[in-house]
Amino acid sequence: RLLTVAIRNTSLTVISMDTRRDEWVFIDRNGKKRRAINSLRLEDRKLWNQLGEKVQSLVDYPDAVPISYTVTFNLFFPESASLDDFQEIHYKNAASRTSFLIVKDN
Repeated sequence: RLLTVAIRNTSLTVISMDTRRDEWVFIDRNGKKRRAINSLRLEDRKLWNQLGEKVQSLVDYPDAVPISYTVTFNLFFPESASLDDFQEIHYKNAASRTSFLIVKDN
């Protein structure tokens, strides 16, 4: 399953992102935690190679979010994960050692 994420950089510095060390955790309404895969390229190389170049560029995890830009990418979850009932997502940015809480807008 895919969850599309957009990060808008309204700060005065570039947001560095680390494919290997950033963490994304999805929490559903029952409190169940599911860790997201942020890079299909690293997690499942065979499946990654089956995707077309354009699709790869759309879903690949970004290296950075430039100042005043919005970057869109996808997080991957197991087929069994129900993404409709999420309540929050915890994102830990390894480069800045900052944690973010993303809450569903009801």
